[in-house]
Amino acid sequence: MPQTRWQIIPFGWTVQDDGTVRAEMPQGALLLKDSFSQAGELNATVVVHRAVTNPTYWKTVGITLWQDDRHHWRLNLVEAPENLQYRHTAELHELYGGTWLAGNEPATRLTVKQSFSLPDWSWEYGKPYCLRLIWNAQTIRGEIYDAQNTLCWAYEWALDNPKAVRAGYLGLTCNAFDATFSQIETRNTVPAEPPRPEQKPRPAYKVAHVGRKVRQATGFFRVEEIDGVWWFIDPEGRLFFALGTDHTSYFVHWCEKLGYAPYHENMKRRHGSEQAWAQETLQRLKSWNFNILAANHSSYLRHQGLAYIDNILGMGQGFAAIDDLVKQVHWTGFPNVFSPRWQQWCDWIAYQRCAPLRDDPWLIGYFLDNELEWFGKDYKPWGIAIEALKRARGHDSRVALAQLLRDRYRGDVQAFNRAWDARIRDFDDIAHGEQPPTIRTKAAEEDGIAFTRLAAELYFRTCAEAIRKHDPNHLVLGCRFAGEAPPILDIAGKYCDVVSINTYPRIDLRAGCVLDWEERLREYYRQSRRPLMITEWSFPALDSGLPCKHGAGMRVDTQQQRAECFRIFQSAVFHLPFMVGSNFFMWVDEPALGISSTFPEDSNYGLVNEQGEPYKILVQTATELQAKVYAMHTESVRYRTRSPQPPPVSKPAFPRRRWNIPSQATLAWQVDLQNTNRQPFSGWIGIDLPEHPMAQQQSGEWRCVSMDGKAVRFHIEPLFRQRLWLYVQNVPPGRTWSGLVLFVPARQERRPQDYTIAADFQLKSPNFDLLFGNERAPIRTIYWQGQRIGSYTVLVQQSLSQMQWVPPNRHEGVQLVGTPFGHYLRGWLTHRDGSAITEVNQQTGVFAAQQARPQSYRVEWEMEVREDLLQPMLLVRMRRLQNLSAIPLRVEAVYHYAQSQLHGDGRDDQPAGVPNYYLNAGAWSHTQAGLFYGSMPFESEKWKCTFWKDPGGGQHPDLWQDVKQEVKPGETIALDGGWVALLIGRGDFGKGDWANLTVQVQSLSGVLSGVQWLRRR
Repeated sequence: MPQTRWQIIPFGWTVQDDGTVRAEMPQGALLLKDSFSQAGELNATVVVHRAVTNPTYWKTVGITLWQDDRHHWRLNLVEAPENLQYRHTAELHELYGGTWLAGNEPATRLTVKQSFSLPDWSWEYGKPYCLRLIWNAQTIRGEIYDAQNTLCWAYEWALDNPKAVRAGYLGLTCNAFDATFSQIETRNTVPAEPPRPEQKPRPAYKVAHVGRKVRQATGFFRVEEIDGVWWFIDPEGRLFFALGTDHTSYFVHWCEKLGYAPYHENMKRRHGSEQAWAQETLQRLKSWNFNILAANHSSYLRHQGLAYIDNILGMGQGFAAIDDLVKQVHWTGFPNVFSPRWQQWCDWIAYQRCAPLRDDPWLIGYFLDNELEWFGKDYKPWGIAIEALKRARGHDSRVALAQLLRDRYRGDVQAFNRAWDARIRDFDDIAHGEQPPTIRTKAAEEDGIAFTRLAAELYFRTCAEAIRKHDPNHLVLGCRFAGEAPPILDIAGKYCDVVSINTYPRIDLRAGCVLDWEERLREYYRQSRRPLMITEWSFPALDSGLPCKHGAGMRVDTQQQRAECFRIFQSAVFHLPFMVGSNFFMWVDEPALGISSTFPEDSNYGLVNEQGEPYKILVQTATELQAKVYAMHTESVRYRTRSPQPPPVSKPAFPRRRWNIPSQATLAWQVDLQNTNRQPFSGWIGIDLPEHPMAQQQSGEWRCVSMDGKAVRFHIEPLFRQRLWLYVQNVPPGRTWSGLVLFVPARQERRPQDYTIAADFQLKSPNFDLLFGNERAPIRTIYWQGQRIGSYTVLVQQSLSQMQWVPPNRHEGVQLVGTPFGHYLRGWLTHRDGSAITEVNQQTGVFAAQQARPQSYRVEWEMEVREDLLQPMLLVRMRRLQNLSAIPLRVEAVYHYAQSQLHGDGRDDQPAGVPNYYLNAGAWSHTQAGLFYGSMPFESEKWKCTFWKDPGGGQHPDLWQDVKQEVKPGETIALDGGWVALLIGRGDFGKGDWANLTVQVQSLSGVLSGVQWLRRR
């Protein structure tokens, strides 16, 4: 069958001179010209060579009666996904109105006339099968024969529903297979007139939530910087800031465990049809002041008052399923942009997706992809080069890398070997050698980044040129980077009209600001020199009842907090002059049981829940804030260097006050407390006093008075007289309390007592029983209210010939004193001649053999046993670290390390809570024991926290502060991480005891202190 007999030949189909057809992961159906028929027979012999895509996909190959891409029949050989043991079956089914298996749906139900299969029949790779499709106005029948002409399988439907597809073009289909078709024949066909595509008149463009007119109408969207602020300009020349939400679809979200999409089923019962659902959804979106339809939206929502961005093209992700450079394991992968087929692929996608929309004024533009794996599997800026070097000899990417390196080193192999610490004979060894060099030097990393930039050039240029070839009227909106990008943003900006980024930052709810985010976005703009659009962001809340265990975004406890995060983040976006849009993630919550085994997201992302009920406070916040977008974004010209969002809470500068200081007082300090909490504060607050020899060496009288001269309840620890506790009452939110601390010396010298505890000391208090020990000092066992909880130590991460995490193996000079609130301890935790924790294998749970001897050190450490609080707890702090070894000590980080034994030996204890919790805290829990044990820093911005278990069951309660410092022999450095609370209680994460404890930590840490010398002599 010559090539001229076929209609347009889509990507992946090749028609040979002898009439056979090769399908290599093709796109679309291959249809015969002039074959539209209302009755007849189609035969084709197919050999399936291999599956060529993700093991989680259903794969099919077969023949078709094709009316259009939403209405057709397919007779297929089928391979099930991996979780169904790749079962080989066959099928004959109808797609009607975009719904597969339409014959089983109520509105399009058909009657099965015959179903036949040989016992245990299963088709096989490499063997020919003849597929035969026979139909007329009353029935459609599919038959499959083997090479011996034995009927293996047959299925027949009665076309007894007037909606059924009865006529169409004849053709071939293939999805995720490499296959060959031959002996393609049609018989007894009865020609019919193809239906003319219904030409619905497109409504005139009219979107309500737009700004003032500033330019002449052009009929299409564009971007422009006006008076220092970037905007979309709509087709009528008006300012436009894009406000959308992803996945506004009738069909989301599929749940593998349920076998259906719960939201979709609920909406079917509520509305009966997608069209009816769309009308309610449109009314909601517009009333909440959204003005665009974002990624993955229902087409029934279009052209009714909201502009739209076409659903993600998937140019890179789609090609990565055919020919990858980074494999699609659990995510998007990265395409082999060095393949000779890459340009053809992009052209085909643009032809299919963009050409039909080129004249639509409602369309803003196109997203190329979503979250491609630009950093490779190693998550390095040169990760694309690492992936290329893993490829087989002669792979396109290795050939391209070899040529790049030959050019960069001007053909000098020796220069390359020195730079890479390699031993190749020729640059061809990189392209074709059995063992290509690896990236392990700084120069190699820089070369790897150059290769990533080459890949980016090919990716963005090819995608953009293909789109603009088939649709010159609409915008290229970037590839939705996953939060960060390697050094390629200038290349993205060269080819894209807008650079799009998915970002899930953390919010400081107390300060009302987005953390560690704004400057990064400003840098992206400086590099790309194009406007930015935030294309995903969200903050799931635990009170939704969903697990929120999987997926991005900072978790909060309540919808009130979630709405506050929405307000803080969206306000920050509006106030950045280089932003042109913000798409909230997303329309509806995910299923509680997760989406699938490979994509188990189960979080509260929705504006509405699965019943279609809006989260009222969230949508109210969105409505009120988004109404102000044009005023706020216009105002952003004032914020070229810094938005008006408040900075994170920091220690204030307290004014020096006038005091009446008695003449006999030799030392005087002004002590200030500022309550940054939202509630009044009452209780004991600890303050560090400056070191002074007189206070330590002489006895005398201490006094403390407030501004009004009243005596204040206080306590000074007798060890070093460097820790003061004040009891204050009802300090209002936002207010400052000031006091005067005096020392009036006596004539005699101070004779301090020795409060040093023994190595195996046991400290008992009303709620705690602490057993001290030297092994992993200081506390080998913690009991709380009679329950065994676990242990506590510190770790010093040392960079030796391998990374080691080194615990102290003795406590020295730790002293204990009583306080009005419980107990206070201070002393040194020392490591000498001991073992260390090494890196654990993430696949096996086996720790690496210790290759080097840890260096000796000691850490000055403190603990407060706070029995005065509503929920008693332990507070710990590291003050200083000293290198006790004879060589420099490279300290990477220091850890507070809380290992649990809540139930037996702790093997069944599990990490509690959810990832990326808004409080920088972690914990272990055991459901049967009903207990939890964790840690939470006062100064959360200084610490990183993750509690996890390795595959061997080992606990890793990682709460660490980066140090990144080399300490000279004998040198002592300060550790400024502040206090950390050890949290112990009963019940569930986020509720009850946990909520009380975390509120207490926030309350205590929300009182900021300052000390000023007034007199010292």
